[in-house]
Amino acid sequence: MGLIAIKTSTRLTVYVLIALTAAVLVAPAGAHYDKVNFGIDAIGITSATRTTLGRVVVSGTVTCSKTTGGIGVNARVRQVLGRTTTIRGGGNTTIRCVAGTKVPYSIAVTPRSGKFAGGNAIVSASAYKETWSYNRETDEEHYHWDGASTEREMKLGR
Repeated sequence: MGLIAIKTSTRLTVYVLIALTAAVLVAPAGAHYDKVNFGIDAIGITSATRTTLGRVVVSGTVTCSKTTGGIGVNARVRQVLGRTTTIRGGGNTTIRCVAGTKVPYSIAVTPRSGKFAGGNAIVSASAYKETWSYNRETDEEHYHWDGASTEREMKLGR
């Protein structure tokens, strides 16, 4: 199993492990991994706003070509402060995609330690769906997934 590279622009290449890596790592030998079309076409980030508590609220939209529920959305923020301090954090939510629409999301990102400050940070977001199936006749397990991700440098404002 390798990394999946998705070219998001001429400046950024995002390497996606398609979220829930733990599920893939514990998959039994002989399991099949299939990219399927659950209808997740794109994810965008529209804002990253600091709160008074030092968190960041990441907002954006997920574009879908199919109506489906259970779409996981993750957001991560990484900010370098000074020479030696990096603040990192993440958060997630679940949305229901509606075909042909941009579905909004908003995720509160809590730092693991410290507080996010004003200034530039790397903000990333991913939308994904995954399912497992088992075929009794062939004794095979199948992991089905679909997803999109993006990353950009943004100024954290209030």
